[in-house]
Amino acid sequence: MIQDLEIVKKETLVEVGKFAVLIGLFEKEKCDYGRQIDLTKVAKEIEDKKISTKELATAIRGRVDLYEKDVEVYVEYILEDPAKVAYAMTETKRKYIEGFINSEGSSSVIGGLIAIYRIRNNMFHGIKQVSSLNNQIELFKAMNKFLQEVLT
Repeated sequence: MIQDLEIVKKETLVEVGKFAVLIGLFEKEKCDYGRQIDLTKVAKEIEDKKISTKELATAIRGRVDLYEKDVEVYVEYILEDPAKVAYAMTETKRKYIEGFINSEGSSSVIGGLIAIYRIRNNMFHGIKQVSSLNNQIELFKAMNKFLQEVLT
């Protein structure tokens, strides 16, 4: 409900807004306006730039810790809850995300990109839980920093 917005901190709104803009720019510049989303290709380009992914992995891990401290539970039920998303995630994508989180970002960046994209989809197409946004500020900050580095 609209009155729920009153509980969202200004800093949270700024970070969520930045994410909305940055993910749009990312899709425009790296994914042909979202028509050709080949995250494997984008991941290779990012890895060639040597962008640090530890902060992103740590922020995602912070969300995992809220869910029984189990990466598999988080990936399966939060990033892929069938009630929240239209398409099930493949086993390969699930393993990429789990590997990314467990390696603190030192494994292929593809897992981080898939997680960001799932969060984007949940934000724009999933169930909206405004009351939980303040608890996700570190995640949005880390995603924003990562996307800004990718886009520079």
